[in-house]
Amino acid sequence: MDLRGHGGSDKPLEPEQYAAPELWTTDIDAVIHAMELENPALVGWSMAGSIIADYVHRYGDEDIGALAFVGAFTSRETAEGQGVIHDEALTQFRGMASHDPRTNITSTRTFVDMLTADDLDRERFATIFGSSMMVPPEVRGAILGRERQDSYAALADVQTPALVVHGTEDQIVRLEASEYTA
Repeated sequence: MDLRGHGGSDKPLEPEQYAAPELWTTDIDAVIHAMELENPALVGWSMAGSIIADYVHRYGDEDIGALAFVGAFTSRETAEGQGVIHDEALTQFRGMASHDPRTNITSTRTFVDMLTADDLDRERFATIFGSSMMVPPEVRGAILGRERQDSYAALADVQTPALVVHGTEDQIVRLEASEYTA
């Protein structure tokens, strides 16, 4: 599913539509129930890892078949006290929240380039860039201020099979963030 503000999902522009963890977890629960999914796998990249952790915090994991965290973060800081996002990626993400088209486009291009260790071919780059540009700057700005819960207690009690995957050359999320999740 596309998270609120992303892809084909609704994109309300009010910051309060992105602030509380319950908004995001209720969305996931609504999709699970509307589609009558039994034991779905929740797979999340980047910020979606924290949303999965919020979901488990609120609903538990007994009705979930599997969890997968892909280059994801589930807390605000690494064990070392650093932020979970690399500084350069955070700089670009802030630029992606700009209403100035030049800044937004330049930052989005740089951010997309940072998503892979190797260069993307033109078609893949265009697809990823285009889908990234579908997220309005108001949404990106609101996401930066999204409330997060301490996920340690929720994740420590997980009984569902979970996979944590992280590339050693990830330029967006620090490896330590996945080590924390694991």
